Amino acid sequence: MIQYNYLIPLILIIVLFLTVILFIVTGRTTYYANEKTRFSFRNRFPFELNYQRNITIVSYFRLFLIFLFALCVGFPILFATSFRGASNVAYATVIAFFFIASALVDLVLFFIRPTYLKQFKIYSTLAITLTMMAEGMIGVFFLTSIYTHIAFKVMAGIAFALMGFNLLMAINPKLSRWDCLEESKNKDGTMNYVRPKISPLAFSLWLNFLTLVIGEFILLISLLLSGLGY
Repeated sequence: MIQYNYLIPLILIIVLFLTVILFIVTGRTTYYANEKTRFSFRNRFPFELNYQRNITIVSYFRLFLIFLFALCVGFPILFATSFRGASNVAYATVIAFFFIASALVDLVLFFIRPTYLKQFKIYSTLAITLTMMAEGMIGVFFLTSIYTHIAFKVMAGIAFALMGFNLLMAINPKLSRWDCLEESKNKDGTMNYVRPKISPLAFSLWLNFLTLVIGEFILLISLLLSGLGY
């Protein structure tokens, strides 16, 4: 791996962390300003943050949304170009492809609504599958690479754990009932239908997005370790 100055990946780690924080803060602030209720990652879909009425407030959220995904595309490219040797470059390029593809599909989920049921199911399946592949491949890469420092093996273990976590989400039988509402009876005897406290698909999409971001941190940490001479 090419040894960048350790300050470069360290700064990028800080930039990614701050972008994620600003993405969450502006998104939840936007939602509260429009809906007068807090946004819950447990039962609200990504598109519900993007499709808000207040253009002035939403513009800040969209700015950080696009910037975050630009980072998620740029960092794998940086990772792939940091290796020497045909085999290492080829494998790192494949890893970068899965990370970039996963990021782009996740971005689509901020624009597509579940009303487009067929497309929504396809993109949801792709998002989880591509992230799972990216995590698994980076785990194999760090486990079998020439880098013997224990930190790379720890990152491989984390990547495999994320892959397993995504797999459990993918086979969750509750996903087949993602559109079911909970019933509650009003005092007048009428029935009221509300979202469950945890929507299996919505929560899974946010957790999948979280594992993608953690994977991006793993890529940057590997560059940081290389810059430090490990």
